[in-house]
Amino acid sequence: MSRAAVPVVDLRYYSTLEIKLSATREEIKKSYRRLALPWHPDKRPAADLDATEMFQKINNAHEVLSNDTSRAQYDQSVHSRLQQIESTRLNGTAKLLSYQRRQ
Repeated sequence: MSRAAVPVVDLRYYSTLEIKLSATREEIKKSYRRLALPWHPDKRPAADLDATEMFQKINNAHEVLSNDTSRAQYDQSVHSRLQQIESTRLNGTAKLLSYQRRQ
């Protein structure tokens, strides 16, 4: 019996900025500034591709979470994904129980 892959929920924007889901605009801004400076490409050697990638992640997270509309859409997509995962998990449990009853 094959198992379906467990979908991944992307909460990376919050973890990238090291903030809680309930963070205020001011907390988002403060965290962005704290994290962006040390990862800024001008502060790192040109060959440091990890720094460039991390700086881009920080910028993307800040861009989405600092805009109320974008943040609401992002949060809704995360919420929908969590509901989908829960539904899949419950469906799998129901199938397993049904299978066990037939045995």
